[in-house]
Amino acid sequence: MDYYGETCKHQQHVVFGWVIHQNTFADGDTQFYGFYRNDVRMEKSDHFTMWVRGERIWNNAPDTLTDPFILAQRGNYVDKVDFAGRVFPRGVYTVKAVGEAENWCITSIYNDNKSPELQGTWLKPDETYQATKGDLLLIAIGNTSAGLGPIAIEVTSESLPIVAQTDTAIIKFSHRKA
Repeated sequence: MDYYGETCKHQQHVVFGWVIHQNTFADGDTQFYGFYRNDVRMEKSDHFTMWVRGERIWNNAPDTLTDPFILAQRGNYVDKVDFAGRVFPRGVYTVKAVGEAENWCITSIYNDNKSPELQGTWLKPDETYQATKGDLLLIAIGNTSAGLGPIAIEVTSESLPIVAQTDTAIIKFSHRKA
């Protein structure tokens, strides 16, 4: 297994100046998730992975990882703030895709040791997201009234209703990279 797994498709994008990686997986594919030399509080981590489609399980993690919130099999985006106070024990982590899956990963190493705050929103078909002026949005997956993901949108009008036509994941960036 290499960093992106044997069948994982990897693409690097630049969104609002930030380098972000899109990874798509076949069922059962594994991916290197991270290596921590010390115990690390999640909010202090130098990277964050957002699962936008499918699910993952931990394929390899230290025996000292016992937090059920971190161990949970999960297929939806979880804001980094939800992980605040939780600790990844030192060690090597890999994940395994359950069904076809996709994640987006932002790492400070590729972004001059900085990262934006990110917020995730999930829409079901016919649901609407009301974007406002200044919003910086990445429609990671989904077909919407604003376009087919992945697509970056900067809202320049006072408001922009985005209507999902399929299951949609939207990632909101706090700011452009300076």
